[in-house]
Amino acid sequence: MTSGGLLRPGPGQEPTAAWSPACQLLSVRDLTVEFRNSEGMFGRRHRVLRALDGLSLDLQAGQSIAVVGESGSGKTTLGRVICRLQRITAGQVLFRGQDVRALRGADLARFRRSVQIIFQDPYASLDPRIRVGSIIAEPLTVNRIGTAVERRAKVADLLDTVGLPRSLTRRFPHELSGGQRQRVAIARALALSPQLIIADEPTSALDVSAQAQVLSLLDSLRRELSLSLVYITHNLPTAAYVADRAAVMYLGRIIESGPVTDVLLSPRHPYTVALCTAAPTLDSAERAVARRHQTEARGEPPDPASPPAGCRFHPRCWFRPQVPDGARCAQTEPETRASGGHGAACHFSHLLQEWTAKPGCQEPGRGT
Repeated sequence: MTSGGLLRPGPGQEPTAAWSPACQLLSVRDLTVEFRNSEGMFGRRHRVLRALDGLSLDLQAGQSIAVVGESGSGKTTLGRVICRLQRITAGQVLFRGQDVRALRGADLARFRRSVQIIFQDPYASLDPRIRVGSIIAEPLTVNRIGTAVERRAKVADLLDTVGLPRSLTRRFPHELSGGQRQRVAIARALALSPQLIIADEPTSALDVSAQAQVLSLLDSLRRELSLSLVYITHNLPTAAYVADRAAVMYLGRIIESGPVTDVLLSPRHPYTVALCTAAPTLDSAERAVARRHQTEARGEPPDPASPPAGCRFHPRCWFRPQVPDGARCAQTEPETRASGGHGAACHFSHLLQEWTAKPGCQEPGRGT
C-alpha cells in the first residue's frame, strides 16, 4: 500500500457485481430497536422503550443526509445500528444490497472497513495512553494493511488531509485542543478509505470556531473523496453545510424529510419549525425571543416507553391551537404526505405552509 491509496477503496472493499454506484448504498427498512428496563420489586416488571419505531431511510452513494432531532429522539441509536454496534429488534439494514445483520466472517470484515463512525466526544473516543500516530494507524494495523513504513506514510497523508501538522504524531491526545482531537478522530475514520461515515454530533463538544472548521472539513472531504455521510445533529441549521438531504426525528420516527434547503426554508412539520427557530440568529434580541415564544415546542418530550396516541408531537405542538380540527391530532396518527421529494407526517402540513407564507410571519429558516 502506498500513501496514494488514500483515495482508493481498501482491500476487500470493491463493490460486488450486484451493486453499482447508481444503486442505494444504504437502505433502512421498518427499523425497530427496543430496550427493556426492569423495575419494581426484584425487577419482575419490564418497561419496553422503543428507541426506533418503524423507521425507514435511504442513502445513495456519494450522498449525505443529516439526521436531526432533540436528545432522546433516537439519532445515535440509528447511527449505531447502521454500524452494527447495536442489535436490531425488527426491520432490516441493507448496505450495498446485503443484509448487515446476516454478515459473517470475511463479509463482515469488509463491511467494518467500509463503514466508519466519528463519535461525539473526542475527549473520550481517543485512547489517552496512545500517541496520535498510533491512534490513526491502528485501523491499518488491526486489518494488517501495509508495512510499518507504508502505514507511517499513510498517517502523514491523513494528517495533511485533515489539516494537522505531521509533528503531532508523537503527541498524546491530552496535548491537543478539542478541534485537533476531533480532526484526529476524522483521520482515523478515513484510514481504511470507507464508503460511508457516520458522524455522531461531531461538533457538539467543540467551541464555535472549532465547530465551523470541522464542518467545513467534513464537507470538503466528502466531496473530494466521494464519501457518503450520515451527519447526526441536534442543530438543524448546521445541516446545510454538509448535507444534501435532512431527516427530522422525533420519538424514534422520521416525521419530516427532504432536500436540506427545503426542510430549512419551507418546513412542513411544526416540530421542524421549532428546531429552526431554536437556533441562534442575527435577529435583534426582542425579535428572536418573540419568534421562539411563538413557535417553541411546549414542555418536555414524553416518555418513549409510553408515547402519546395520534401524532406524537401533539402534546407539545405550538401550531395545534391554530388549526380548525386540533382534536384530530390526538386521535389519529398522521400519514406522511410527500411532494417533490419533501414529506412530513402532519395532518395540517398544508396549513402550516400557508401560515409561514403570511405577511409578517417569521419564516423559520430566515437568519439561520
